[in-house]
Amino acid sequence: MAGRFGSRREVVARALAVLLIFCMAVAAAAGTVRAEPDHEFWADVESRREVAEYLKVVLPEGCRFMSELERPSVWHLAGLPPQTQEITPAGDLEDVIVYAVAKGARYIVFHKSTFVGRYSNLLPLLEPGFTSPVLRPVYRKPAHGGDTYVIYEVLPVKCGRADVEE
Repeated sequence: MAGRFGSRREVVARALAVLLIFCMAVAAAAGTVRAEPDHEFWADVESRREVAEYLKVVLPEGCRFMSELERPSVWHLAGLPPQTQEITPAGDLEDVIVYAVAKGARYIVFHKSTFVGRYSNLLPLLEPGFTSPVLRPVYRKPAHGGDTYVIYEVLPVKCGRADVEE
């Protein structure tokens, strides 16, 4: 039975069309609101690119490094093969160092994670006065947004050392 606005099917079809147009408009508006986070993302990528370029210079051929997996990753930004990067595991600092040594990671790259609580046990690495008998700081630089990137050499890892036969 057709009413004042047409059949029930026509009314539902028009309502769905209006809803679809509304959703598309909201999605388009959301795209313009996301412009600032995209800027933040690319600014952070530039900070990681500086870290990657430094790592590319100091990492001896055949050696590996450890870092959080991000997009784009440090190995990619440095132009290194993916197998040169070991993903930083969750855990206490001592466990992470033991893992780095076991995996042959010559360097640990670290910064405060964008994920709240991730790697919170490793935050002492960011302290300017941090010392360890098995880690030597080789890079420290402020990054976009006030965070700091650090690179530590893992002293027990022997790859690429001139004083050790491999």
